[in-house]
Amino acid sequence: MKLCALAFYLLLTASSVRAEDGLILKPNQAFYQKDGLFLRVVLVEDPKLFLNEWMKPSQAETPVVKTRNVFRRGDVVMPAIMYNTNGLRTDGTADISYTFEFRRPDGSLYEEILDKTVVNGIPPRGIGLFQDMSGLQIEENDPLGEYSIKVKITDHVKKDTVEIPFTFEVSDEAPAAVSLLTPERQAPSANPRIDAPDAATNSPTKPSRVRSFTETNQ
Repeated sequence: MKLCALAFYLLLTASSVRAEDGLILKPNQAFYQKDGLFLRVVLVEDPKLFLNEWMKPSQAETPVVKTRNVFRRGDVVMPAIMYNTNGLRTDGTADISYTFEFRRPDGSLYEEILDKTVVNGIPPRGIGLFQDMSGLQIEENDPLGEYSIKVKITDHVKKDTVEIPFTFEVSDEAPAAVSLLTPERQAPSANPRIDAPDAATNSPTKPSRVRSFTETNQ
């Protein structure tokens, strides 16, 4: 935990002046640190590349997180949630969930990804990655322009809810990724893979835009 707290402290102090509510917003990413709950949320360049980097076998290898906020039609937009919490039940388990709310450039609701799991079990000693990894695929007929995301993360044990706003642009221009270092982390116990559209949010009349990353034993 000392290493975890130190890593987040260095990242926070290198960012900007810390807000009173514990939340720091930066382009493509946000940090939250308050009362033993640490969160880092990043708009990753590509979910597959991000997971490959996270799954490096050696904990000595610091994963490089590439971020961006400009996407093309057909890309998957995924705010990756990294966390650590001291909010535990008597059995040592944590319970954190998240919701993503996407809005179009005109402000209308585009898609919601509701009540997904960040962690429901024993949390890692270092930095953990959210369990139900989901993102949204921009469709070919979607308008260009600036979209918004509201990320809502709730620690049910600590009874703490954090809302984090993001914006991203859908453009025909190819974006350049920004590389960032990630502190000590704990990789998922199984190999993640990208799934077909999320069956829970699928519609019989229209394919879902939601893309789910699940842990599978392969």
